[in-house]
Amino acid sequence: MGRMFARLESKALGVSSNPKEWSDDDVLVILLNRGADTSGNLILGDTALNLWLHNKAAPQSVLSEHDTPAGYLAFAEQASSRGVAGSSAGGEFPKFPPARAPGAQTPHVIVKFSADDRSDTVQRWSDLLVCEHLAHLTIRTIPGIQSANSRMLQHGGRTFLEVERFDRHGLFGRSPLCCLDTLEAALMPTTSTDWGDAGDAMHALGWISLAAAAQLRTIWAFGKLIANADMHKGNVSFVPGPDMQVAPVYDMLPMAYAPMAGGEVPRAEYTPGLPTPKDRAAWLLASQAAQLFWDTARADPRISARFREVCGAGLQELNRLITLA
Repeated sequence: MGRMFARLESKALGVSSNPKEWSDDDVLVILLNRGADTSGNLILGDTALNLWLHNKAAPQSVLSEHDTPAGYLAFAEQASSRGVAGSSAGGEFPKFPPARAPGAQTPHVIVKFSADDRSDTVQRWSDLLVCEHLAHLTIRTIPGIQSANSRMLQHGGRTFLEVERFDRHGLFGRSPLCCLDTLEAALMPTTSTDWGDAGDAMHALGWISLAAAAQLRTIWAFGKLIANADMHKGNVSFVPGPDMQVAPVYDMLPMAYAPMAGGEVPRAEYTPGLPTPKDRAAWLLASQAAQLFWDTARADPRISARFREVCGAGLQELNRLITLA
């Protein structure tokens, strides 16, 4: 979505058409002029606020349940025809942000989708979309850990993963949200790529509770145990408050098995390893949910036979490691 926005708006805003080239000043210009629907509840400046109010007053386009599959297919084909949705072979799913018939809390969702051909590369991305949905379901079996609500749709040769936005409620309500990357930049003297270590540092500074720090270490362990190789600091968030809460888990899937940039499907080896004493309690807790993930994935008919074999091998190896931990 960032690449699509950059292609469409860069000339008007005087910024590069490549988001990776944006400076802090460029991001500030973009937020001031177009930041009406960013994550969280904050809007920066009068121009973006007026844009939000204008959009709020306009007639709202919400897909009915009946029209959702065809609507998603049209959104995907429109994004693909523009040639700016981005190649999922590069490590990112193309996405679009529609509004559909309300789910539990909000009609606002983010939809990831696969291409509509039958190549091995596209099949693997489709498998991973199903796995992300299954990860949402299985990680919430860990006491105290929440995950984003999601559902799968398959239509027109494409696989769609619909993820409900937990920073929205109702048609216009906005809830506060802040990712670890931003919090570390603003509040902490040091950073860590390990979410558990980052959580310990945040607890030491009084930003989160001991229980929240333990949740982060368990979420990190679960990700490692399901072969998530893309656990960067933008993929974990917090709900601000007197005691910041860990937000529901999102973008959790076995990215170690994602196609490489050229489209080749890797033969990645599942080697999560054993926990250190510091990580052992969280690892053992997470391993139960990871077992359920691999077991559920290896039996899911929406996943290709080839990747179900990978999931079965993952379960077998995890079972072996648990006996040693």
